[in-house]
Amino acid sequence: MSSTPSVGRRLAAEWRLVRRDRTLWAALVVLVACLLSASVSAVTWVRAQDAQVAEAAGARPGQWAALPPAALAALSIGRSDVHPTALRLSPGNPETRFAARLENPRARALGRFDIAFVIIVLAPLMMVAVTSDVVTGDRDAGRLALAITAGGSVGALLATRLLLRAGLLTMCAMAVPILTVLSQGDVTTRDAWLLALWMLVVGVYLAFWAAVNAMANAWAARAATGLMALVTVWTALVVAAPALLGLVADAVHATPSRPALVVAMWCAVSQDEAPPIYGGIRPEDDRLRALVASFEDEVKRQEDMATRWRFVSPALVARDAFDAIAGTGLARHRAFAAQVERHLTGSQHAGAPAFTFSEPPVAATVGRVLVDLAALLAAGAVVVVATGFLARRRTMIR
Repeated sequence: MSSTPSVGRRLAAEWRLVRRDRTLWAALVVLVACLLSASVSAVTWVRAQDAQVAEAAGARPGQWAALPPAALAALSIGRSDVHPTALRLSPGNPETRFAARLENPRARALGRFDIAFVIIVLAPLMMVAVTSDVVTGDRDAGRLALAITAGGSVGALLATRLLLRAGLLTMCAMAVPILTVLSQGDVTTRDAWLLALWMLVVGVYLAFWAAVNAMANAWAARAATGLMALVTVWTALVVAAPALLGLVADAVHATPSRPALVVAMWCAVSQDEAPPIYGGIRPEDDRLRALVASFEDEVKRQEDMATRWRFVSPALVARDAFDAIAGTGLARHRAFAAQVERHLTGSQHAGAPAFTFSEPPVAATVGRVLVDLAALLAAGAVVVVATGFLARRRTMIR
């Protein structure tokens, strides 16, 4: 008979250790507490946005354009906290046309404290805390050879321990978002598919960090060295890379000044005898058209640059996917702005219908998320290959 333990025996042996691992359960409690706190905060925000949209629609019908929160908006607030959800459609108001596209596209970096933020920023830290020394800790204590008798090999031991610990963290990271969506009311088939796509992104993103922890265990000679390396990688990918991208985007395409644009537009308007039409733009007024076009082009170039270079960090890739699924990303806000402009252009006569937002096609959202998933899988594959290479070159038992 083979002396190699079966998968079931390895899992059973490691589960007995997991149940006594106080660090793991403390990390799970902290993660769940953060997720619940973020969920309550996001649900409160969504309800406030619903109330704002209802108030705008009921106060003076036809004078407001409202962007209702998407069904999964409570999972990732995204850009919705810097873009207005209701625009006043008022003649002579030069801010109406472009008010939804004024903020620095990287000002929010990884976003406010919502469920997506907890998963992107805090969950990897929790994983580092509970898996950074699953092999190096035994190696430092001189008991790795004994541990292998229950695990079969170093690779099998590492995989089993990572599977149990990372799996528990991932299940918690999935359970709270599901409960949050269910608490919002009826879930349509479309929402269910988007929620499943959200879970897939969560799984792939946390699997990437599990692979990073595996590489640290294969590379580091000591547990402290592996922990320091993991904290450095987390800081570089989650904190430094987004901040650096924001600085570069600001340097290449400086954020235009909103007050300066408003003053320039009003100065241009004041030179005319009649006020401009809806949105502060008159078709024959080339000066106003040039002012707004220049402002919007600069903002769009900065946003597009930040979007293209999101692949420098898995955290930014995950945030882009979460925002797209939750309906709080750049694409939905741009669709809202474009629909407002079309409505303003065609509603300059009496009896024009009130503004109603039409959701973008779900196929576009799925396509964008699949690109982000492919990027995360590619990054994970590179880490897995590097882990195998390091494991072959290093003697893991002293």
